[in-house]
Amino acid sequence: MTTTTQPDIQAAPGRGHLGMLLGLPILVLLVGGGWVIWRATADLDDIELRALAWSQVATLTWQHIVITVVSAFFVMLIAIR
Repeated sequence: MTTTTQPDIQAAPGRGHLGMLLGLPILVLLVGGGWVIWRATADLDDIELRALAWSQVATLTWQHIVITVVSAFFVMLIAIR
């Protein structure tokens, strides 16, 4: 009779969580910083300037955050009930 062993998934508890906890915000900051540098140095026409204006980007980012928080609230409310 042959027995197979399962890989130990819990070999390094917390290592993956730390990578996600620190890695994702760092990735977001790098991508955001790259976009800011590109936006500051890009040669844009009038339409692109209006669409990518700092105030417009800030407004849309804030709307995205609000929608995400509201959606998460309703998901948790449904999950708890």
